[in-house]
Amino acid sequence: FYLIKFLLILLSYGSCQAIDLSQKEKYVEVQILPKSGIFKVKDQLFIGVELKLKDGWKTYWKNPGDAGEAIRVNILEDDSKMTNLPVLFPFPKTFIEKGITTIGYENHVIFPVRISNFQNGKKKLNLEYLICKDICIPVSETKIVDINVKNLVESSEFIKNYRLVPKRDTNYFNLEFNKTNENKIILDINTEKDEKNLKIFGYSEETDLKVNKLDSSSFEILIDEDFSDFKEPIYISISDGTKFEEIPFKVDSNYKSRNIFFYILMALIGGFILNFMPCVLPILSLKLYSFSKLINQTKQTVSSNCLLTISGIICSFLLLASVVIVFKIFGESLGWGFQFQNFYYLLFISIIIFIFSLNLIGFFEIILPETFVRSIDKILSSESKFNHSIALF
Repeated sequence: FYLIKFLLILLSYGSCQAIDLSQKEKYVEVQILPKSGIFKVKDQLFIGVELKLKDGWKTYWKNPGDAGEAIRVNILEDDSKMTNLPVLFPFPKTFIEKGITTIGYENHVIFPVRISNFQNGKKKLNLEYLICKDICIPVSETKIVDINVKNLVESSEFIKNYRLVPKRDTNYFNLEFNKTNENKIILDINTEKDEKNLKIFGYSEETDLKVNKLDSSSFEILIDEDFSDFKEPIYISISDGTKFEEIPFKVDSNYKSRNIFFYILMALIGGFILNFMPCVLPILSLKLYSFSKLINQTKQTVSSNCLLTISGIICSFLLLASVVIVFKIFGESLGWGFQFQNFYYLLFISIIIFIFSLNLIGFFEIILPETFVRSIDKILSSESKFNHSIALF
């Protein structure tokens, strides 16, 4: 699933490039509203981040769909402290391009950003967002905002976008839970309005999810994980074109996680299936050949070499997991295939593949130094326990 998703993203957007802010102005205009003062709605204080996008360009909702990234707004409290500000997202629309479904906005949008009384005065705001057309452009810029909580400003344009934000506990819609399994929820929505105009989007703080329309008032929510593992609710944003509501949905606690032995069994089955992948199956013969060399060894030697091989595999995956955990601790957003989101990594891999392709079709040969070849041959032919473990690994 993730591989297919990644390939579709590549086909859809071609490349992801970083640009300087002077070039960014060609595609989007950004300003903080109001220039001096504050918006106040129902005892809550707001500023607005306004994006005016050029024709064909779009930015994203909090759940961007198959590709994209939501806007983030941070305020610099002092020289070292950055605080993330809550961003409210107006009800979005769906875009489908080359089989890729994304969720977001085009042309013009104002994101209401909630602030507190303590954030009064001139402050630096750091904005991070993504805009896409034929390419995707990640933008990070700093804006100066004059937050004056005593200067209440009225803006019909801000109120218009604020009203498009789905609110909780409005009781516009009656959402009925119909059926669930480990990774699918079926929802029925009852409304007095025309059901043909119903639109629904889903958001989770813990995973990506997808919403499919089954009929005029029934929807299914799909994820790649087990709902019973969720600690936070799923947020359902619903609109009939005139009213907007967000409904938190907590999966019934009766759906307990499966026994750990179930996951061990699934891991064993998955590992067995992976042996038949084209990138793995040819290597098995080399492994069998390495094991055949141990036929004259003692049982203790065979067991110790197998144990070293297994330990090497486990340690390798533990090392990879530790690297990802460390990056996440320092605030990096990492996921499946995250390295493929880096332009320089893609460029490097493309060059390597191109060079190997030229080698395979005979444009040139890669000849290793003779001393290096002799050293490897000596290691592989060694009868010592340590060198056997290296050959098997």
